[in-house]
Amino acid sequence: MSTAFDGYSVGAAADEEEKTIPQACSSLDAAPEAPDKDRDFLKTGGVFTDACIEVTMKAATRCRASTHLPEFRMYCPPPIAETSGD
Repeated sequence: MSTAFDGYSVGAAADEEEKTIPQACSSLDAAPEAPDKDRDFLKTGGVFTDACIEVTMKAATRCRASTHLPEFRMYCPPPIAETSGD
């Protein structure tokens, strides 16, 4: 969408500027790979190291591979409590 203001197209400039702004992950599935893509940025200043990024990525993979409560309940429902006929 463009808006003309004194012969200057504001929308086109905003669209071009938006392309240069880093974006957050759009899904949880993409999040574990994000540190690998931003490795150079994360290592700037020495706060993060390659080892730190690798540990984080391995932890995310371990989490994705594990069984979560809703899935666990699908295959292992809680036992039905027996009621006495008193």
